[in-house]
Amino acid sequence: MYGTILKLPGEMFQATESKIDEAEFVRKLKSTMRQLKPVEATNQAKEKPYINADLQEVPFVFVRRDQTKTPLSPSYEGPFRVLHRKEKYFEIDKNGKEDNVSIDRLKPAYISQESQIYEEHSYCQTSHKTHL
Repeated sequence: MYGTILKLPGEMFQATESKIDEAEFVRKLKSTMRQLKPVEATNQAKEKPYINADLQEVPFVFVRRDQTKTPLSPSYEGPFRVLHRKEKYFEIDKNGKEDNVSIDRLKPAYISQESQIYEEHSYCQTSHKTHL
C-alpha cells in the first residue's frame, strides 16, 4: 500500500501467549485425525475412449492427426486400407507402407464400391500444392 510502513510477513501477526498445553493440543489433534474418514479415490482408468463398433467391419479407416495443425486443415487423413486388426491397434496400408495405429485414433471410412476400386489403383492422400 502506498504511504504505509512495509512489514515482513512474520511481523503482520501479533504473537500471543499459548493458553493450551502442548500435550493437550497433541491429544486433541490425534482425536480429530481419528474421526476423519478417507475419501475414495477416483479411478481414471475406468474411462475408455469411444471406439466405433463399425471399425471391426469397414475395409477403410481415417486416421486422426494428433500434431498441431493450421486453421482449416483436416483433423483426419485418409482413407487407408485396413490390413490386419488387433485388439488395441490396426495395421493399415498408409501410402504403400504398413503402419500400426492405435484404434482410439481411427474412424471408419464409409466408402462406396466405386471409390474402393479407385483407391486400390491410386492413392488420394497426397497433398496437391499450387504454385503461382
